[in-house]
Amino acid sequence: MRRLIGWLVVPLLMLLAQHGAMAHEIGHLGEPASTQQDKHASHDLDHDQRLTASAGVSYRWPDSLALSADALYGSGLRSGFANSDHLPSYTQVNVAATRTFDFGQGFGTLDARVAVLNLFDRVYELRDGSGIGVGAPQYGMRRALYAGFSKAF
Repeated sequence: MRRLIGWLVVPLLMLLAQHGAMAHEIGHLGEPASTQQDKHASHDLDHDQRLTASAGVSYRWPDSLALSADALYGSGLRSGFANSDHLPSYTQVNVAATRTFDFGQGFGTLDARVAVLNLFDRVYELRDGSGIGVGAPQYGMRRALYAGFSKAF
């Protein structure tokens, strides 16, 4: 059994007007791509966050206790008139602890988990209500504490 596990995910997304190679080949509204006036123009769309990343680490001790932490990063969604600006970047850190209890053959094991999301209670805006088709501001979640049990049958 592995004791230490880590991960890093960093997808880089560049949105183009043709929304990918398939739309470029087919063309807009079924017309051939060769008749398009500007096949390579790029536009800033309202959900165009250029960089999103997540990373984390988890460690399990032999006595069935596991601790984990992860972080999420976003470079900020587009905002402003015609999506010409963008919101500030944000980072959220989460932590969790899991403990497995073994009650023997009659009941088996029971997992107990406690997690704290947005550990530092950072207030951040996902969108500010400006831009095309948005209409209302939205914020990331505040600090939250979750606890739960799970039992395999």
